Amino acid sequence: MKNRLEIQVIRKIIGIVLASVVLSGLTQFAQAAATQFNVSGTDLPTLQVTNATKYPYSNGNWGKTVYADPGDALDFIIFYHNSSIATALNTRLKINLPPLVSSGNSITANVFADNAVDANGAINVYLNYGSNLVLTFVPGSLKWYVGNPAVLK
Repeated sequence: MKNRLEIQVIRKIIGIVLASVVLSGLTQFAQAAATQFNVSGTDLPTLQVTNATKYPYSNGNWGKTVYADPGDALDFIIFYHNSSIATALNTRLKINLPPLVSSGNSITANVFADNAVDANGAINVYLNYGSNLVLTFVPGSLKWYVGNPAVLK
């Protein structure tokens, strides 16, 4: 009877040790498979801008620099692509717009998730006339595109 009890205890200890080793390996695998945004060679820049007043409905004028006059509408694209096999958890996009724009302002954007390193982008806005102009968000102007980034408007 005592031998059976000892064998059962030894089996349980071995089971616990094996379970610990397996769980440890899974944790390391999960960390190695963390989500990565915009690291593929074919990914677009994280943030791009165009002057929608001067180039309406044009896909050829997106870039990292824009020149604008007072009253011009600027369009921004925040691009993100999960370049890994892991599922991104709680993905969020953020564009950091200053309340006033002066010539040479840098505007930044971030794409982040609970299990990912941030993808960051920046563009520059140059004013042709004036300085310290108010930058206004147009309600209802957000659009979400899924799939081919060549079809933006």
